[in-house]
Amino acid sequence: MQQQLEKDEVAETIQSRLESIQPYLGKNIQTEQGKLFEILADLTDEDGALAEMEDLESLHEWLLDWINRASPGTARNWRIFT
Repeated sequence: MQQQLEKDEVAETIQSRLESIQPYLGKNIQTEQGKLFEILADLTDEDGALAEMEDLESLHEWLLDWINRASPGTARNWRIFT
């Protein structure tokens, strides 16, 4: 059995939830280490590995950038990344 919702009721619910999370928006900025952890977690996830492997080109660029910001000039010494 499907429940029918009124458009105004849905808009009010969405607005109410937005107002409740508004103070928290933008406060939790992910660190570079957090991004790396997320990528590793996605790669080891049983249903996300294929999608992540398809995005390796963007991972390659991000990883080179991350290495260079952590230790400028280091990435050129990593043959697997160049």
